[in-house]
This record gives sequence, structure tokens and C-alpha cells, in this order.
Amino acid sequence: MTPKLKDKWTAALRSGKYPQGFGQLSFKDGSEEQFVYCCLGVLHEVAGGKWITNGPRSNGEIAQAIEYENEYGLDLPSNREDILPKILLDEYGLTEKDQDKLVQLNDIERLDFKQIADWIDEHIGKETAS
Repeated sequence: MTPKLKDKWTAALRSGKYPQGFGQLSFKDGSEEQFVYCCLGVLHEVAGGKWITNGPRSNGEIAQAIEYENEYGLDLPSNREDILPKILLDEYGLTEKDQDKLVQLNDIERLDFKQIADWIDEHIGKETAS
């Protein structure tokens, strides 16, 4: 991950601009006025990623799925609303192991975004630091 993207991501997580959600990259239900995000959804947002809106569903929920450009230049929807596709992990400089840990921190341990940003500062991009 580039230092610039990492700094932008952690600043966004600490900013309070993005309400935290769990279990999906980005969604809102009838009780939310704006979309909520998991930490990976914030990354996709600050990286300028594209979204496709799915819904409203029968429960009133509206989810955002990832749209990405494949190696042939075609915009494709991701069939997952909970994790980033591998092509975007590669683009953003995250490993699948990083993503699994971030899902654990956000969705299972339910750390707040500031705590997750601290973890990112401590663990992401260290292997490329000089």
C-alpha cells in the first residue's frame, strides 16, 4: 500500500465522517440517513472506488456493492458486498490476510475506526517501509 493511500485511509477512519457499520462494505437501512461503512468500505471510498446500489430489499436495507474494472477494461459488479475482490486488494496494496484481519477487527471484535486506524498504522505497509 502506498503511504499516500494509507495516510488518506487512516485519516478518513479517524475523521468521524464515516459512520461505522458491520458485516458489509457499505449499506443503510431504514433507520440510517446515510450509508454506514466497514473499514474496507472506507478504503474503497477514499481510493475513489465505484459503487453499485443494491436495493431496497424487502427488509428496507440498501447495500452498496463494489464495481471494478477488470483486466479487459470492463466495469463489473462484485458479487460480494462484504469483502473487496482480489483485483482491488492488489490495486490498493492489501493482502487477503490483511483483509481477513481487518474483517475480524471491524465485524467480530467491533473495534472502533480509530482503533482500526491505529492497527493499520502499526501493521499495514511495514514490509515495504525502508
